[in-house]
Amino acid sequence: MTLFHRSAAFCISCCLGLCAALVLGAGCPPRVSCRLEMVPKQLQGDRYNVQTFEVFKRVLRADSTAVDVGAYKGNVLIEMVKAAPRGTHYAFEPMPKMAAFVRKRFPSPRIKVLEMALGNRTGTATFQLVSTHPAYSGLKQRSYPTKKEIITPIQVKIDTLDNVLPANARVALIKADVEGGEYNVFQGAKKIILRDRPVLVFEHGGAARGYGVTSEMMYRLLHDAYGLEVNLMSCWLKGERGLTLAEFKEQYSAARNFYYIAYPPKTKK
Repeated sequence: MTLFHRSAAFCISCCLGLCAALVLGAGCPPRVSCRLEMVPKQLQGDRYNVQTFEVFKRVLRADSTAVDVGAYKGNVLIEMVKAAPRGTHYAFEPMPKMAAFVRKRFPSPRIKVLEMALGNRTGTATFQLVSTHPAYSGLKQRSYPTKKEIITPIQVKIDTLDNVLPANARVALIKADVEGGEYNVFQGAKKIILRDRPVLVFEHGGAARGYGVTSEMMYRLLHDAYGLEVNLMSCWLKGERGLTLAEFKEQYSAARNFYYIAYPPKTKK
């Protein structure tokens, strides 16, 4: 077979292959939008961690300042420090034992660990310490993994982020995971959010009902009052547009996701 015939045969083969692909493709379901993805609940936590840490890598510079609200054991704080090793970071944890643990884990003077809850007021508050599952502890009671949880109310200090952070701090990112109290945290961080335009990574799920917070309230605060886009981290990482109010409400009502990102419209992916 001459070179011409070999080339002709190759072209015909490619054309046939392309046609077959087109025919098969016509019968395949379209790729599911990241806004419609349903991830099994048992996999959501790990998935959100991976996405959160990737957000840190893209948003934080080596000397950025980040805030971890609800630091717990400091596992998220570790990734903040990795992404911004020369930055000053603030970690908030109201559970005394956990705050002490995180303080010991991060002895660097660049890591400020504050034993307190954050919200939209200053003073003291009753904190529901769930000793059987500490990660579910919060300022309000919520649904728990079992009906046999041991809950001990304790008094904790509460303050606003605007009031606690130094005036010269310039915040690049805030992560908030406080079992339903995220709306109040962002209310108390109004000055910082409007001034510094940080990226927000936050939880918003069923526990918010204990605070009387709806998905519409959260969206109106972040999008309408603060001028931020609200999105799923998976969509933001792919460069896709933010959620509309209707889409955000649907995410909540259908329990598709419970972790989100909010950011200034021009934030690079």
